[in-house]
Amino acid sequence: MSAIYEEIKFEDLSPEEKLRGEAPSELEVPGAQKPESVEVRREINPNTE
Repeated sequence: MSAIYEEIKFEDLSPEEKLRGEAPSELEVPGAQKPESVEVRREINPNTE
């Protein structure tokens, strides 16, 4: 883990960031898909559209 990741905790996020489920860009994992990705939605529930 990077030092930046260790310093930033969920409690440190603003209420708006918590509600949106967004994390600071420093916490992004390389190769991870974003929740709003269509492919992820289809994997979770193929009947949505």
